[in-house]
Amino acid sequence: LVVTRALNDKRSAGSLLDVMTSIHQCLEADADIINLSLGCWSCPLPRELVGKVGCCQENEVTIFQDFIDTVAQRSLVVAAAGNVIFEDFAGGHYIPASFGSVVGVGTITDGYTPAKFSNRNSQIEFVSPGVNIPSTDVCTPDECTYRFRSGT
Repeated sequence: LVVTRALNDKRSAGSLLDVMTSIHQCLEADADIINLSLGCWSCPLPRELVGKVGCCQENEVTIFQDFIDTVAQRSLVVAAAGNVIFEDFAGGHYIPASFGSVVGVGTITDGYTPAKFSNRNSQIEFVSPGVNIPSTDVCTPDECTYRFRSGT
């Protein structure tokens, strides 16, 4: 198991270079599977999404896709399909889950229906439970606390 952090703790923000660096660390450790619980929409965004979600510029997407396609020749790449309730929009894709070399994962409830927050589109190849899942919250050297979380 290889654990890396590509995003800032406070805002869950970072650059594609940060993500690529973390993925490279996984490759150096011979990871067979790389799981990415992150992403962004491709630009341009439709008017109703501007200011609500971030997007990756086309030149960034091209570089990142080439990188991920190369990584996928060596490791299985799995990525969250996103936690925003927007159906496919013209020209819009959630990166990197929408890449052909990546397995896009959505979320279902314990009743086997799509979670209300999980993206629903053609990019999802696999779904898994993701509503009210016990997860570590704060860990110290002596103990960890847990709380229930939801997401892809």
